[in-house]
Amino acid sequence: MAEAGAGNEAIRLGFLVDGGADAGALPVLTEHLLGRPVHAEFVRARIRGCRQYVNDPKRYQGYVRSFQWRGVLGGLVVVDNERDPACVEALRTLTTPDLAAPAVVAVAVEMLEAWLIACPDAWQRVFGRPLPSLVKEPEHYLHPKNEVVVPFLLRHTAHRWLNEELAFDLAVEMGREIETVKQRCPSFRQFDAALNVIRREAI
Repeated sequence: MAEAGAGNEAIRLGFLVDGGADAGALPVLTEHLLGRPVHAEFVRARIRGCRQYVNDPKRYQGYVRSFQWRGVLGGLVVVDNERDPACVEALRTLTTPDLAAPAVVAVAVEMLEAWLIACPDAWQRVFGRPLPSLVKEPEHYLHPKNEVVVPFLLRHTAHRWLNEELAFDLAVEMGREIETVKQRCPSFRQFDAALNVIRREAI
């Protein structure tokens, strides 16, 4: 297992991701929560989402096992909720807990974009315009990417989707309002709690 240094030394963490926005935002959001730099090692999945992971368990477990030879302290598997709690629990069962680099499953409700839209001021700082006022709380959108993010980008920018670089920029700006994200997004609080498994290893 990789050893975590003291103070502000970077923690090496693995991230199983299947999208560019996730890769851009997750390490930065994790830095905000841990209060120290994160050196990210990405495992890029060829299968997408909770159901497909469960339907292809050998490949999924291969991704998770790969964390242990990447020199990371732990690995984070962040999946969309997909409104299927049974699927998420099945995925957690498939996530072997006894590896040298422990892996934990966290769930974004309904997807990572819900966390990103929780901070309209961050959008103002990145794009020069705030998001329009949300008509409901971020996690109450069935598909925040299609309902909120894409319409904003098409109307106000030259982008058609939230790519890795834009997601990174938003996540950086969200550091000023990370407590707001926790308040507005219960699954983000649960993501923070999932980090406790790795925090314990970092002490």
